[in-house]
Amino acid sequence: MSIELSDEQREVVNGAIEWFNHGEEQVYSISGGAGVGKSFCLHEIIKRLGLTPDEVAPMAFSGAAAIVMRRNGFLNAKTIHSWIYSFSLERDKEGKLRKKFKYIGLPKSIRLVVMDEASFTGAKVAKDLEKSRVPIIACGDLNQLPPVKDEPYYLSDPSKVHMLTKIYRQSEGSAIIDISRMVLEGKTPRVGNYGDVIVITRSDFYNNLYQIVKEYGIIICGTNRTRDRLNETIRREIYGFDSPLPVRGDKVICRKNNWEIELEGINLVNGLYGTAMSTPSISSFKDGYFEMDFKPIFMDSVFEHLKIDYNYFKADYFTRNRMKESFLDINEYEKFEYAYSITTHVSQGSQFNTGVYLEEFLPSHTRNLNYTGITRFRNKAIYVIPDKKRFWSSTALQTKLLNLIPVPKVR
Repeated sequence: MSIELSDEQREVVNGAIEWFNHGEEQVYSISGGAGVGKSFCLHEIIKRLGLTPDEVAPMAFSGAAAIVMRRNGFLNAKTIHSWIYSFSLERDKEGKLRKKFKYIGLPKSIRLVVMDEASFTGAKVAKDLEKSRVPIIACGDLNQLPPVKDEPYYLSDPSKVHMLTKIYRQSEGSAIIDISRMVLEGKTPRVGNYGDVIVITRSDFYNNLYQIVKEYGIIICGTNRTRDRLNETIRREIYGFDSPLPVRGDKVICRKNNWEIELEGINLVNGLYGTAMSTPSISSFKDGYFEMDFKPIFMDSVFEHLKIDYNYFKADYFTRNRMKESFLDINEYEKFEYAYSITTHVSQGSQFNTGVYLEEFLPSHTRNLNYTGITRFRNKAIYVIPDKKRFWSSTALQTKLLNLIPVPKVR
């Protein structure tokens, strides 16, 4: 059954076609929140332009966002770096390894670039991409967090951004979307059952941690302190893991960009989340690393025999800060962390079917932090608010909403 465009979507699609055929600017910008049909509009634009898959370059800055594009029908989506650079490591005069990118440009067959999560792309990479002079549709969400240690290049001028605001009818009634708009307005949702989102207090979250983790999986939080504490607690008390090294099945996340390692067009980059597929032994240590196989979420293939930096892996956030200079040195080893819980900043570009968002206050970007966190989930979520905003009307209501039974800790 065909789906008709809304009036707003039709205006954006027609504008893109007019821009592609007659426009003078290289970039056409589209912004919209969850549920407004951005991917649907992008596919409709490509269809009406009559472009074939080998004429379109779907891309995103992060590997996680590129995987999301693939899930949304852009099967050949890759990272921007994978499309336009070759990569190598070279030693400088002091003997330190330095990244070296070589611009190779887009394939000559490409007639259109479709970029998702465009606001995450920094100026240098964007300017290199534009050297190709290929038209670029830059799509994203202005309400998400800005890039860390960089200013957004695309979607930075609201007067040139074509906005999608009306919720796509297939997403109407989604509590995830309703709550995302609420927190963007600076409001805190009340405790209750909203359908695909349950709002609970922090004490109820910790009291029911075992069942919540088993049912909902990933936990997104605001601060590194909370993330480290949750990862340690979940591994030890829920799964019974007490080894310093990951075991097969452990949730892990990559924290260093390595554009030289590529699997099906996805680079091994910061924010790529997945599962350890091997259990290294203590005897596997060699020069400060251990080997691990890693399978990113929603991919069938596995990065095999990765050399993982042991000193970085075993350190918590505060140790990494105290040893910041040494930890940030470029070396041939990959940097990974446990990832039963991750921060909202690290989650940008990712998408999960289910999960938990733990609301925390930060001095800046609190609204955008909460908005970005809850919109990482597609199907259902738990939204955790501070205890001081507790609105339970009765114990019976609490039990009905959660339907969770505390389980004894694993010893």
